[in-house]
Amino acid sequence: MHALNTGLEMIVNIDQANYVKDAGETAGIRLVVHTGDKMPFPEDEGMMVSPGHSTSIGLQKVRNTIIATIKALVTTMT
Repeated sequence: MHALNTGLEMIVNIDQANYVKDAGETAGIRLVVHTGDKMPFPEDEGMMVSPGHSTSIGLQKVRNTIIATIKALVTTMT
């Protein structure tokens, strides 16, 4: 199966005609992909997705094992 057929597909209606002009001239959405235990900060971490275009984003899960190693060391030291 092709990777494009196994992912999440979203169609978002940003309703650009009803944007509040005082909020800015930029249209689109700000996207943040994060774990459930982390607070999202779209201004700092997000990516802008413009309206009227198809956007593909590739993600790869990374496992940080150093945290588990540090926890194990602290546990054995106490």
